[in-house]
Amino acid sequence: MTSTITMSPLQVVEGIATFRIGGICRLPYAIALITSAIDQAFEAHHSCCLIDASELDGFGSPSVATRHQMVRAWAQVARGLVTCALVVRPEVIDAEKIGVIAARNRGMQCDVFDNVSDARDWLKIAVGFRPGDRPA
Repeated sequence: MTSTITMSPLQVVEGIATFRIGGICRLPYAIALITSAIDQAFEAHHSCCLIDASELDGFGSPSVATRHQMVRAWAQVARGLVTCALVVRPEVIDAEKIGVIAARNRGMQCDVFDNVSDARDWLKIAVGFRPGDRPA
């Protein structure tokens, strides 16, 4: 399979570091792109990160083991300082949100959504958001 990916540069929308990732790729590459987006938000001193990967395709719903592996990488780069909302295709979201629970167990505040509006609203509530907030 040939990867055909687009990833927007970090954009600040309503004070939230925002990335859009779309195209077709294998799951490991998608995980790496999301890891990179979280790391870029951290390096730019943003405490909130919204990643819209709803147009990212080429893989099915990750296994429980894969969910644990990917959130371990994401929590490591978030360093407990970046709260992340991830938007993906509905069929990729686990009904029990095993990945979200695993990430929180590793010190990463996050959640997964099937639309950007809900993700943005959650981020604002989750961190008591005020535009311009940055991690210490």
